Amino acid sequence: MKINLEQNLKEIAKAADKLQEEGDRSEKNLNQLKTGIDSLAKKLELNTEDFSQFLGWSEGVTNHNILTYLGMIEQRVSELLAARSFLQYKNAERMEKSQGSIQHYLGNSLSKFSTQFEIQPPSACLNFDSDEDEMNEKDIRPLSKNELQKKALKALSTVEDGNSL
Repeated sequence: MKINLEQNLKEIAKAADKLQEEGDRSEKNLNQLKTGIDSLAKKLELNTEDFSQFLGWSEGVTNHNILTYLGMIEQRVSELLAARSFLQYKNAERMEKSQGSIQHYLGNSLSKFSTQFEIQPPSACLNFDSDEDEMNEKDIRPLSKNELQKKALKALSTVEDGNSL
């Protein structure tokens, strides 16, 4: 029985040592994380003094305020990204205006070359003579160029006459 208790004691001691090592590693990782968060907060020029006074923080990043710091970092990054996006938009707008003015001075205005095309989809209710279009199975074949031109001209004249939608 004494041997059995000694064995249990050794196993418990090994487990305790293993857990102590894991705890030390976790503590080390947490300290590195807090140091990184503090460094990032300083680089982003976060004003943490107001929060420190209001919440009674005496130190930098701690286990109790780490989420607050992360929230402030997230907000600051969002503000910086919004500012960057705005500046890129303004820069693109300015470049577009300067490109337009350069083109104007060079005499190559793009507006001269751009034309408006009106796309008219085919109407579903064009009235064709059904006698002409009826074909037997043996007559099914690709239309020749002349037949296609005749069909197109007929459709165009129908549209111009106002018989379509």
